[in-house]
Formats: sequence, structure tokens, C-alpha cells
Amino acid sequence: MNKLEILFSCPICGKKYNKHSVHVVSEKDDGVLIHIRCSFCEVASLAVLPKKGNHEGMPERTATVGTLTDLNYDEACDLLQKEPISINEVLDVYKNDKIS
Repeated sequence: MNKLEILFSCPICGKKYNKHSVHVVSEKDDGVLIHIRCSFCEVASLAVLPKKGNHEGMPERTATVGTLTDLNYDEACDLLQKEPISINEVLDVYKNDKIS
């Protein structure tokens, strides 16, 4: 995780993350999902770190994709254990919202 200290800084306050701010949520063959909480401004992010050199045609250096979140680390881990929302559930919410 030492490389993360150097590479990443908070998108809100600009301070560099420290190694205690970064926690692995999930790891797969193609990348790692991490939860980061800025120790200065308390803003949290989820970021996907692609693993280098796993795929043909993928450049040696790949970009990180991240998003701000209000989830804490435990909530992010719990969310991954849930079943995906089905299209029927989405339509039910839409229909019920239209009726109200």
C-alpha cells in the first residue's frame, strides 16, 4: 500500500492518503476494489485499481476509476454480498412512484 500513499490524494482537500486510510474491499483477477477515507476531511471514496498486464492489449499503466461515497468500509463490504437489483424491481419502484 505504500505506492498508494504516493499516487493518490483526496479529490476534495488535496491531501495525500496515508496507508491507514486504504482498505481492500474486494480483489479479483482483473483488479482490486478499495475503500479510502481521507484522514483530513473525512471524505470517503471507492476506487477500482486494475491489475497491470493481466489482459492482452491493456496498456502497462492503466487509469484508476473512483467515486465519492457515503459508505464506510463495512457497508461497502456488505453491499458486495447483496444480490443485484433486477430490472423488475426497478420497474416496480417506477410504477409505484407514478401511482403515488
